[in-house]
Amino acid sequence: MVSAYGRDIGEQYVDYLQIDAPINRGNSGGPTFDLYGRVIGVNTAIITPSGASAGVGFAIPAEIAHSITQKLIKGGKIERGYIGVSVRPITEDLAESLGITDLDGAYISDVTKGGPSEKAGVQPGDIVRAVNGEKIKSNTELTRRVGAVRVGDKVTLDVVRSGKPVKLTITAALRPSDEELNKGLPGGGDSSSPDAPANAPGVLGLSLKPVSPETRKSYGIADGVTGLVITSVAPDSDAAKKGVKPGMVIVRADNQPVTTAADLNRVIEILKKAGRPSVLLLINSEGINVPVPLSLK
Repeated sequence: MVSAYGRDIGEQYVDYLQIDAPINRGNSGGPTFDLYGRVIGVNTAIITPSGASAGVGFAIPAEIAHSITQKLIKGGKIERGYIGVSVRPITEDLAESLGITDLDGAYISDVTKGGPSEKAGVQPGDIVRAVNGEKIKSNTELTRRVGAVRVGDKVTLDVVRSGKPVKLTITAALRPSDEELNKGLPGGGDSSSPDAPANAPGVLGLSLKPVSPETRKSYGIADGVTGLVITSVAPDSDAAKKGVKPGMVIVRADNQPVTTAADLNRVIEILKKAGRPSVLLLINSEGINVPVPLSLK
């Protein structure tokens, strides 16, 4: 029996069928049949405490398997569409900090320099609600939709930016290899960062300095990353609980670029007056932008 469609088990480009048919060692790669003997999927994985079938199995849908095999037969490789963004799920904490209630869609945390999305005007902090006119539920759905388009095809994104709808059209490029995508990710702040200064943390339990040639060198901050470098974190702060560490860089606050503590304070005061319970910081860590909602209470 097919228990569910569109299951996500960690694979970027496949929505799995969940089935209760027994799948055991050696079954992976075999066909999943319906009652009429038709192939509806390819057995792939199980969830089990013992190694034997526990009635929770997953299969790649037949139409996806067929599409991939035809591409392999014709060209010998799979080419996936690419638009050059990093995306995150819209969690309840993230939504609260953005002042929204709809958790459907994907949050864009970073845009590749010189990539298709940057050329089309996509910005960090954009919330993608639909791809080519069809609503999306999650960040993985965005990745799958984009991965399915052909190189050179137009991809239209319906996004929300600072509360306003924006439509953007991007020309899909060929997705680079994982090795190419991972190149050039510089080290950010880590346990080898310089000792924190003696002054007590201020805004949000953080001590901050503008990114400068000195702090860039001291904390190994990549060229092109601008904002406020975190020099210390109060141990009992919300930031500490959420893994914020010295050496990380606050790039944006509530989708506004910040380069001084005054910039950050200004954003926080506006949010407090509006009654918002938290602020969304876009923090660069190890060369990757990560959205971190922090409480204003």
